[in-house]
Amino acid sequence: MNKTTTIAGILFGLMQFGAAIPAFADVTVTFAGSGVTPTNAAFVREGFSFATSGTHAVNTTNSYGADNGTNYLVYLALGNFETFSAVGNTPFNLNKIDLAGWWNFGTAAQTLTITGHKANGNEVTAQVSVSPTSFDTFEGSTFSDFTNLQWVKLGALSRGYVAVDNIVTTPVPEPGTYAMFLAGLGLMAGIARRRRAS
Repeated sequence: MNKTTTIAGILFGLMQFGAAIPAFADVTVTFAGSGVTPTNAAFVREGFSFATSGTHAVNTTNSYGADNGTNYLVYLALGNFETFSAVGNTPFNLNKIDLAGWWNFGTAAQTLTITGHKANGNEVTAQVSVSPTSFDTFEGSTFSDFTNLQWVKLGALSRGYVAVDNIVTTPVPEPGTYAMFLAGLGLMAGIARRRRAS
């Protein structure tokens, strides 16, 4: 197999691989639209379903010093939690999230536990310090183990609401996607062998 055919096979395989990645790749949830949602109601934003054990809303106010210029989700963290998962239960990796204290949060930072439930049934956790005055971005090593997730839970606190924005995820290709990639490479290799034999 010559160099040109090898490169063509790899490119064909990569095209097949990319075509099978779920549609919510690189979703950044900025919560377009606003308005209070009913207690315990689930709602969908940009390919993800959000639910709470208490109350939550999509908010636009900046009067609490925690608005980064877009709409954002707030949930009652006092004894309650917020969960989100991809619509259709497609597995995903969590890469980044912005969090801040909101109404009745108090003047001191609080430690929030974030739990990720993996597709294999295992769970991973991260603890972050949420500021009462501004959004902080959590990413990188904070979420290094938050891969192949079914859902993510933002935990309860001792008081107040938590504001959530800019949840960045990447999809987890299904096993069939890798099979398509290998099939594409194999197809190109077979064509190259036939050409060389003739």
